[in-house]
Amino acid sequence: MTKRSFLMLLVLVVLFSCKKQTAKIHYTDLDEALINAKDVKKLSLVGQGFYKLPNAFEKLKNLQELNLSGNKFSSIPDVVYTLEKLEKLIINGNEIIWIPEKIGVLKNLKTLNVSSNKIDFLSDGVCKLTQLQELGLRGNKLKKIPEDIGNLKRLKELDLAHNNLIHIPESIYKLVNLEELELNGNELEYLPNSIGVFQKIHVLDFSKNKLKELPESIGNLGKLWKLDIRENQLETLPETIGNMRNLHQLLLEKNKLKTIPSSIGELQNLERLFLNYNNIESLPESMSGLSNIETLDLSHNGITAIPKALENIYSLINLDLSDNEIQHIPNNFCFPSNLRVLDLYNNKLESLTNDAFSKLDYLKDLSLFGNYYLEKLPDSVQHLSELEKISLDSEIKASEIDRIEKKLPYCKIKVIH
Repeated sequence: MTKRSFLMLLVLVVLFSCKKQTAKIHYTDLDEALINAKDVKKLSLVGQGFYKLPNAFEKLKNLQELNLSGNKFSSIPDVVYTLEKLEKLIINGNEIIWIPEKIGVLKNLKTLNVSSNKIDFLSDGVCKLTQLQELGLRGNKLKKIPEDIGNLKRLKELDLAHNNLIHIPESIYKLVNLEELELNGNELEYLPNSIGVFQKIHVLDFSKNKLKELPESIGNLGKLWKLDIRENQLETLPETIGNMRNLHQLLLEKNKLKTIPSSIGELQNLERLFLNYNNIESLPESMSGLSNIETLDLSHNGITAIPKALENIYSLINLDLSDNEIQHIPNNFCFPSNLRVLDLYNNKLESLTNDAFSKLDYLKDLSLFGNYYLEKLPDSVQHLSELEKISLDSEIKASEIDRIEKKLPYCKIKVIH
């Protein structure tokens, strides 16, 4: 045998040996898993109609991840509590009504997700899962959570969205390693000042609650990336909101805001700001400091004049000023040059200036319908060479529409009657 043949044979032997030694570890069939019980580390039995598990399930001594979502369990099967090596338990979308004390025996559990069940009671046993990093309880019927929730020091993600929580225990603010906290869709009326302790948090969602104010300490959340407080009852924002310099998304739609603090101009990393469906009449000049913002929604407010501050926000791509009370555009005002979408639907505009549209070389979508007193378009509109769609009210003169059609043959003109 030549040296080359010997080496090739050796490679084949090694490959065969490796293949033989690499046992299957992820199973989706229970019978197959029980036959190979010692090898099974991951078992997914999603949507297979189970309402109980056989006693033989306890043979899966090496199981680390178990997904029982989309079945018919009314409680976590008792045999699950024998799985000492279990690190991840997902049992979403069943009919579970409570989490018992014995859940605490699963000492190695890092992820527990029991979302979309019917859970109305959470025992203190959950608070004994000190290795837990992710806890998902979204879409249940919880009215309270255990006072000792603060014992879960390693927790990074806590999802309590869409329950019936009226308040959250003070101990939750001991979870100093939290990176994501979702409490949207509850009945919360206030937030304590302690919220400022979450120095590692990136995502905070309190939308669809009953909050009337935010604590000053919210400005301490220096690493916060997304703050969602939509659909609450906020009338004001604290000046400290400008301290959250890492914020990229601020969602404030459907509140009762009348004014915006001048400190908002300090949010230089902000990319998306939603202030629609409030009672805002004017904006602070400091908003021109939002140097990275791309989407700004100011629709459904009481704004009477185009905010001068918008002119200098060159990063802006999408601007929605629809459903306001805007009557005129200031002389010498120019919409920022990088805009792709501009929505001025349903205002009270009577005329448009040439300057306003003179720099919109990239604009693709312009909405002007619903301005019933607007009869003529400025000459600068016909030079919007990238425009793909323009929506106009039927009050616009036919000669104006003909002029646009000739100058912008590839632009789709939609006339609303």
